[in-house]
Amino acid sequence: MTERAAIVVALLALPALLSWGCDEREGPEVGGDTHWLAACDADAQCERGRCLCGICTEPCADSGACSGAVVAECYDADSPGVERQCGARVIAEAEGICLAVCEDDLDCPQSTRCMAGACISDAAGDGSDAGTGAGMAPVIEAPALPETRAEQFADLQPEVDFDTPVAFPLPRTTMAETSDTLIGNWRERDCPAEQPAQTCLRLEIVRSDEGGTITGRLFWDPLDPVLATTRPPPQDADSWYPPDAPEGALSDLLWTRDPAIGYTMLDAELDGGRLIFWFSPLEVWSEWCALQTSYRHEGGEPHYQCIPPPDALEAATPELGKQVLCTNELSNGICELSDQPAPCNCVTDAGESSYDSPLCSPAACHCDADGCVTNWHARRNWIELRVDGDRMTVTGWYDIAPAIAGHAPQLEREQTP
Repeated sequence: MTERAAIVVALLALPALLSWGCDEREGPEVGGDTHWLAACDADAQCERGRCLCGICTEPCADSGACSGAVVAECYDADSPGVERQCGARVIAEAEGICLAVCEDDLDCPQSTRCMAGACISDAAGDGSDAGTGAGMAPVIEAPALPETRAEQFADLQPEVDFDTPVAFPLPRTTMAETSDTLIGNWRERDCPAEQPAQTCLRLEIVRSDEGGTITGRLFWDPLDPVLATTRPPPQDADSWYPPDAPEGALSDLLWTRDPAIGYTMLDAELDGGRLIFWFSPLEVWSEWCALQTSYRHEGGEPHYQCIPPPDALEAATPELGKQVLCTNELSNGICELSDQPAPCNCVTDAGESSYDSPLCSPAACHCDADGCVTNWHARRNWIELRVDGDRMTVTGWYDIAPAIAGHAPQLEREQTP
């Protein structure tokens, strides 16, 4: 199951196991390691290892402890993947735990799914007590950040009927910090060539003017300057954007980092030496959303969209790309399947649930009676850094794919002449 699937299922409160179409692979062969790295509820289910955070695994200090029929690696206890697996908790006694390595769900043992290159249980991150049987290591609380769609939209739940439009809370784009502690251009030191997408992290933090507000932008600069690119602003509200992306692949930008833009640091806080903020991949469509006309969809989901309702279309059906950006996975309702219901936008022509459809994704724009803006809260990626003088170290990645296992990027402030 993809990360998009997990968000949809959490929203619908449906069971986590879904049909996966026609791929001939049947998952990994576990050989003699019965249930190894598969989901569990108690130690008794694990013929090898213990049930830690809902998965049959072993505490580890290096990947040598993770050898077996399933390819696995040792993930640090304080890494985002393990924090997600343990429901925002970390294992106190271990340096890390073993998780299976994967490219997609079909590489994973039973009742687990592939997320950011590692197999995690379907119940991961739900804060339940799964995997707390005999022998479970004590746990300590880790900083809690929004994980589920319900948590992301907690501030949007009014005490009124949901047919009543509510104001969309815009994120804060300025920092609460008032000193010049963070002002500067921060570049990643010793950027590894094997880093995903061959990019290096950069933070640009500025003050608008003397005594003014502090803002920041986050960049992933290509290692090769020749690959650096910019994108012209959108001109046509009726065509999808960006035009260089295939219309059927627009939803993929929800799960990647685009080196063509700088992402605004949102709700940034500096607490002592800890800097934490989030950005939204949907910022790619900020200018495009501002061009859109908002249409009321009576009883629709969302209630306002940037395409007319079907019964009001005066011209041809909007391009697929515009439908992807203006609608979400629930826009065409819930379909009853043979096994379980699913959003109709996530159902194939063969009547099976599939979360690979471009229409099975959040809307890029949030619209109301006043117009359309970026749908900021539909996708929030968090970053946490430790600040020490002219250096920063990334100490946490949240909901950023792919995760960088075993790599804590350090940024250094450029010295001005």
